[in-house]
Amino acid sequence: MDDFDAEEEEDESSPAVSLHLVVTGYVASNTDGVATTLGRDGSDYSAAVMGKLLRSSLISIWTDVDGVLSADPRRVPRAHVIPDVSYNEAMELAYFGAKVIHPKTMTPAISSDPQIPIYIRNTFNPTFRGSRIYLSSTTTTTTDTDRRVCGFSSVERVALINVEGTGLVGVQGIARRLFGALESAGVSVALISQASSEHSITFAAAADRSSEARKAIEEEFAKELDLNYITSVDVRSPCSIVAAVGDGMSGTAGVAGRFFAALGDAKINVLAVSQGCSERNISAVVRGEDSTRALRAVHAAFRLSRTTVYVGVVGMGELGRSLLRLLEGQRSTLRETFDVDLRVRAVAQDGTREELVALVRRRSGGDASSSADSITSAAYDAATGAGVVSAAADPSEEDDGIAALIPGDVSSISRHVRADEVAHSVIFDCTAEERVGRLHPSWLDSDVHVVTANNTALSGPRKLRRDVRRAECARGKLSAQYLREVTVGGGLPIVSTMRDLLGSGDEIQRVDGILSVSWSYILHRIAPPMGTGGATAAAADDDCEGDLTTPPLSSPESRPRRHNDGTPRCTFSEAVREAVELGLMEVDPVKDLSFEYTARCLMVLAKELGLDDDLEDVENILTSNPSPAARRRRRTKNDDDDDSKEEDEDEDEDDATYADRVDALMKERVERAASDGRVPRQVSSIDVKTNSIEIRIVDVPSDHVFAITPPSNECVRFFTARHRQYPLIVQGPSAGIDSTASALLAELLRLMRSKVGPRSGSLSRTRSSAVLA
Repeated sequence: MDDFDAEEEEDESSPAVSLHLVVTGYVASNTDGVATTLGRDGSDYSAAVMGKLLRSSLISIWTDVDGVLSADPRRVPRAHVIPDVSYNEAMELAYFGAKVIHPKTMTPAISSDPQIPIYIRNTFNPTFRGSRIYLSSTTTTTTDTDRRVCGFSSVERVALINVEGTGLVGVQGIARRLFGALESAGVSVALISQASSEHSITFAAAADRSSEARKAIEEEFAKELDLNYITSVDVRSPCSIVAAVGDGMSGTAGVAGRFFAALGDAKINVLAVSQGCSERNISAVVRGEDSTRALRAVHAAFRLSRTTVYVGVVGMGELGRSLLRLLEGQRSTLRETFDVDLRVRAVAQDGTREELVALVRRRSGGDASSSADSITSAAYDAATGAGVVSAAADPSEEDDGIAALIPGDVSSISRHVRADEVAHSVIFDCTAEERVGRLHPSWLDSDVHVVTANNTALSGPRKLRRDVRRAECARGKLSAQYLREVTVGGGLPIVSTMRDLLGSGDEIQRVDGILSVSWSYILHRIAPPMGTGGATAAAADDDCEGDLTTPPLSSPESRPRRHNDGTPRCTFSEAVREAVELGLMEVDPVKDLSFEYTARCLMVLAKELGLDDDLEDVENILTSNPSPAARRRRRTKNDDDDDSKEEDEDEDEDDATYADRVDALMKERVERAASDGRVPRQVSSIDVKTNSIEIRIVDVPSDHVFAITPPSNECVRFFTARHRQYPLIVQGPSAGIDSTASALLAELLRLMRSKVGPRSGSLSRTRSSAVLA
């Protein structure tokens, strides 16, 4: 059957050939004329032979798939049909496990003159064009560098055998003896890799033949092993060979870099590498358990599918709910814009519950129609006590499952988010709980990125801060990322600005500003900047109904007018009540008024400046920087301390009396400042030179930037070597649940963009891939 030059037989049979000829395949005869079968894909091979003999214009192979896929869809569910594949690409894919066509089937078509295109068609989808295998591929010869690779394949259950020793260096005939011994043992070699030093030779063979291979090598090199010229014959199994294939790879810089960068980002160790000079194939050997994750990582890296990220959310308060709504609403946009598919896998109500909502895999055949649309609705129902509900966000996903309320506290959420089949997992911390903050290092250690609005880990005890630093640097660039921009200033770029200044070689000498949105609002209400043309008037007359970032103070008819002499509009306690009603206060108003939340923000900034090692914990800052509410807070703490003998003059004072006394004190403070043309503002500062941290109520001139900062806004100044006389100022609204949720998501997207790389063009997708998607 290998002799295709049967001109005489063709000439004799031509008159008898009609328009349609039905010929049995798979059956043939051997050289002795005895009937035999052709083996796997024998019918396809028969069709290719007949196509050559009949000088057909095309050969169609009908099978049960839509065509040649970019990867095995059982392992890479986002694999799609490749419309055009070259003979060389198809040969490579077929060799590396793509069973849609056998390499020998293409031989008759290639040897024909002219060469014959082969179409792979689906019997169950006859209207679909399928894949064309021909001279060259339009898929990988475009100018789009993301499309230089047409697909990925793998060879499973292989063993990696390494022969190593000084006796290999510069000795002729070693390779001949090695592979001759393997040939004698009947062992086929799938991949060969050798360093230029010639100190070792590595090859891959079928795992079930590794014992025979090792025995053959040891027998062939018995003398060298005895003399220690060859130090070891190591066998590593099971392994997998992952191969990238594409004609467009040839002569294109950066393809190998992207291939191995994707494996590195997925925390996959490469055991051996091989590439021919044709450059249409790059092969890497990985551990068998990493095979699926490796295929998905490289498939996504070359835009052949989207990068999947498993997501967990801790905290179902207003911020957590807003984030879940955002993830649900933006999922389609993120897929198309960033090539990132964010899938919520688990949600924890808070740090105290002994149960969480997690996506539980179900066996194929489960009734998807009986479930709700997403895990988000399950989390809502669990949070409101409505019970357990829901299925995967998209029943067509490979992760089809049901969302269930299962036993397990917040510490177990990483087990539901982390999975070997995806390269990236992330947990959003939307709480302000110290118990949750203490879990951040363990999440990072388990290779889960952490995006946090909770700054208790960065402002907690020194040991906890060091644990976070160790975990985020444990594996260098491969470490899970700790994203903390939102811990200071909500959505304002305060931490990133500080990092940019330091990274660009600038020297930060001092940082100060208004870091508490609640104190910003309260002091602006009781002591607005003087003058009729100030920023307060503009903010007060703003008609942005419902916008918490610039909230209306009250209706124009009911609010008292501001006097030019600085007389406050309302009392301190009234301003506090307004701040609570507007959602500007933190979870615990007492801690907020006692400067604790502000102190935690300063601790985060001190960590960025390298000063946090000199601070034991946040109490150091609070002790040296008492707030108007600090004395009351200390008395409350002392009441719980049986050993405390401290006597307070207000120990029998009820809340109402205490509020009246604070109102009077603050009114006196405001009037005294107004007489000097000043207004009180809460100002936080870090002085790098003196290594000091302060939080104080400071009287600033009425035209000072802190005085005119609008209510519910934050303002931070950076005094640096380059910005000494005129500091760099970051100012804006930080209140607002939705804006904070957006800032959390933006942090993750910046990380994923750095991992996936910039997008050079839109995804090219076939009708078949749209169905798979």
